[in-house]
Amino acid sequence: MADRRELTDRILSIAGIVVAACALAITFYQVHVMRTQAAIAVWPHIDQSNYTSPNKYERVISNDGLGPAVIRYLDVEVDGRTVHSWKAAVIHLVAKGSAPGLNFTQSDLPPGTVLLQGKTRTVLDITGAAGGYASKHWDSLETRVCYCSLYGECWMSLSGTSVSHRVEHCPNGLASGFYAGREKGSQHKPSGKG
Repeated sequence: MADRRELTDRILSIAGIVVAACALAITFYQVHVMRTQAAIAVWPHIDQSNYTSPNKYERVISNDGLGPAVIRYLDVEVDGRTVHSWKAAVIHLVAKGSAPGLNFTQSDLPPGTVLLQGKTRTVLDITGAAGGYASKHWDSLETRVCYCSLYGECWMSLSGTSVSHRVEHCPNGLASGFYAGREKGSQHKPSGKG
């Protein structure tokens, strides 16, 4: 009889340990699901658009996602050539058109800029004859924006497509890309609309 009671106690102890382990595993799984849902609930999505008219060209970046986008990297190319300022981009973009005057405004996106959900920023606005030429040749201007969510998940947005690609991490925006090649002595000062 004592052996039977001892066996029953052992079985009940083992069952209790199994039930506790299952409850712990379920709790960890629930925490994982909740964290995933929280991360998805604040996913940003950067979209790049062009607005053109006979005498105007605008490059607009907007956050159409569910949460704020932390900009980590910006890279700008004109006809496959990397440029390190909006002025250089405008000069290269309209050089072929020999457009007189460079009437443009800019709004930079230095690393660390936060673009809130639902917000839009006009990063380049060219008007006049240069704007007219740029509006016909906007596909020569390529921009890549790497951005992250508040949870550190990152994506790369390419101009010309509305699809952002998931990346492990963004390149260092100050060591490479748009802000790396600034001339000595020049200081970054955001200007224009934004």
